[in-house]
Amino acid sequence: MKIFKNLWIAIIPFLLLIGIWESRQLTLKNLKVNQSTTATIFIPGYGGNQISTNATINHLNNFHIATKTLRIHVKKDGSIYKTKQFNQFSKNNPTIQLLFDNNKNPKLEANQMVNVMHYLYNKYNIKKINFVGHSSGANIAYDYLIRNSKTSKVPTPQKFISFASNFSKTPQPNYQNIPKQLQILNLVGEIKHSRSDSEIPLNTTKNMEKLVKPFVKSYQYKIYRGNYLQAEHSMLHENPAVDKIIAEFLFK
Repeated sequence: MKIFKNLWIAIIPFLLLIGIWESRQLTLKNLKVNQSTTATIFIPGYGGNQISTNATINHLNNFHIATKTLRIHVKKDGSIYKTKQFNQFSKNNPTIQLLFDNNKNPKLEANQMVNVMHYLYNKYNIKKINFVGHSSGANIAYDYLIRNSKTSKVPTPQKFISFASNFSKTPQPNYQNIPKQLQILNLVGEIKHSRSDSEIPLNTTKNMEKLVKPFVKSYQYKIYRGNYLQAEHSMLHENPAVDKIIAEFLFK
């Protein structure tokens, strides 16, 4: 009897965790969104890899909110050396996972984004695109947007989610060049009123507003508050409740 009692003591927390995780998954089950051919590119942060964006992309795909479509690898010299296509581009919110070999140099990665955008435009005929950048991935997207707003033969940016990132108070020289049609969501996390997601202080996330709000179509700032497993910097991109916020902004 003691063996069975100890076994249950070990199993019950595991079953509770499964139950909590499944209930969190249900936040996406009944979500209704619009479908279009506008692609959404997911950009990981400093040292990021597939793990950084796999969960969000898979959650959206599994609940038929968006379609897992393409993975792109970028070499250290900026050329594209490897792609994996999971589905064809069509009217079901295609997603693109972007991975850099040189993934600890945001300024360089922002420069390499030009090659990526030309590739998507020429190879897959993508004319409109959204950006979701986690942590410094948002800075990569932002730097690309302000430096290349007038570049030809690249997809036209529609929406941009800066996700768990912060920005300097000092504007870059060309910050006013951000595309005027852009809709921006600045989405950040906070662990139980700690004023941080463990890595990004809340006060630094608000700097983005002055950089973009006067120049773009719309700007929103949203704080997701929760415990460590929900709102910590890297747990945010594992959280289906956060995925719902992302999906509602991008696809509604």
